[in-house]
Amino acid sequence: MKVLRQSKNLKDTPRYCGIPTFFNKPHTRELAGVDIAILGIPFEMGSAPGNIHAPRAVRNVSWLVRSTNSYHLYDTSALKIVDYGDVTAYPSQYEKTFANIEEEVTEVVEAGVVPICVGGDHSITYAELKAINKVYPELALLQFDAHTDTHDSYFGDQRFTSGSVFRRAVEEKLIEPGISVQVGLRGTLYSENDYKVSEELGFQVITAEEVQEVGIEEVVSRITDRLEGKKVFLSFDIDVLDPAFAPGTARPEPGGLMSSEVFRILRRLEGIDFAGFDTAEFNPSHDVGNITAVLVANIIFEFISLIGLKKHRNDNPREGV
Repeated sequence: MKVLRQSKNLKDTPRYCGIPTFFNKPHTRELAGVDIAILGIPFEMGSAPGNIHAPRAVRNVSWLVRSTNSYHLYDTSALKIVDYGDVTAYPSQYEKTFANIEEEVTEVVEAGVVPICVGGDHSITYAELKAINKVYPELALLQFDAHTDTHDSYFGDQRFTSGSVFRRAVEEKLIEPGISVQVGLRGTLYSENDYKVSEELGFQVITAEEVQEVGIEEVVSRITDRLEGKKVFLSFDIDVLDPAFAPGTARPEPGGLMSSEVFRILRRLEGIDFAGFDTAEFNPSHDVGNITAVLVANIIFEFISLIGLKKHRNDNPREGV
């Protein structure tokens, strides 16, 4: 039987050929020797229909991303990356879906592989953190988001939602808020105490307006000072970006970060020890010309680069001197 193989040299074969996987990486459940596993999590609670299509939309455009990071001049092809497939998700049935997410992310983390999860709405991060906390119990959170997601409940008594995910994570000690940071908060609020709730839980809050006022270097300094020496999970809500750059989200907030600002921040986080990453709230039904899909794929590529740079430095410590 003839086996079709994608060339390792990106110039040998058109990158748009073949069945779509994340960055044209092999789809496999085998984790031996793997550095990074990318998982799709097509789940939503039903309040913003369309998030379930995000993993597929990102896969479909990720072939556009080449292998070398232009800022770090780092070639990610040195890493073994796999597309781990999609977690089985049941629309609005969070208990069954969260159990599946926790099980599959646990398998990845316990194998010593870094998970990158592509959502889905932001509620999925709760189940991811449950899995990662088993291996890294003192976990810091770096959250890029327009919203705090630390509300106690929504719609009466719904406590497991995209807007309460980090309140639950703090209550269940899945993250350490005293070493965690929220970046990019903005927009109208439910009350004047919304940001105060996050701060009282222990989070350091950096609003979008502060990013623009103090500048990227100061923001990076605040982040790295807080997270240095910690194991960190980075959760990236697409609505942290201004809708001019990322229209594909159901919760757009004017006055957000520019894509160039996001990349400038992410690229300066290479010294942080990341346990995992996710993206959330990309809604392809709101996208225009795949603008947001391509942006999400490139953000994930920056995650991959950060993992590779950390691994490369650990494998070649003298190069980090």
